[in-house]
Amino acid sequence: MININVNESKNIEFDINVSGTDPDNIKGFLRFTKDNIEYGFPVDVSEGTVKANIPKLSSFVKTELNEGEKVTARLDIIANNDTYIMPWEDQFSIHTPLKLEAKVKEVKDVVSEDKPRISIGKILEFDTKPKAPKDRIIAEDEQPKKKKLITSKFGKTLEGDK
Repeated sequence: MININVNESKNIEFDINVSGTDPDNIKGFLRFTKDNIEYGFPVDVSEGTVKANIPKLSSFVKTELNEGEKVTARLDIIANNDTYIMPWEDQFSIHTPLKLEAKVKEVKDVVSEDKPRISIGKILEFDTKPKAPKDRIIAEDEQPKKKKLITSKFGKTLEGDK
């Protein structure tokens, strides 16, 4: 059994004995099946050796990979374009070193503390006219205009300017 970390690529090398054909006439794939989907990786064949490079499974397997899960793996060899041989079959044991899931529980709008806040409590009115001191003498042109009382012929008093 071969341990496969889903977050790391893995190089696997097999020793083979070839007879009846030239190693240049051999092609092959290392395959495994997960949830009825078959994944295959081409192998390099040289004199007495087959090398397979498996990229990190998390980059292309879209179904969930569980810790300790076992999947069947095999080496498929095609010789002379017409002969199929399966010289190796075993299992990959899936290893997931870290798994973390997060779900949104609640979203709240928050007032940023960086922005200034203004609150208005009570609005007060102020008299903006300056008050004249009592001992100051007011010039004639600053004196308030007095209203002259006019009596109408019907006996009512009317107000008017001087």
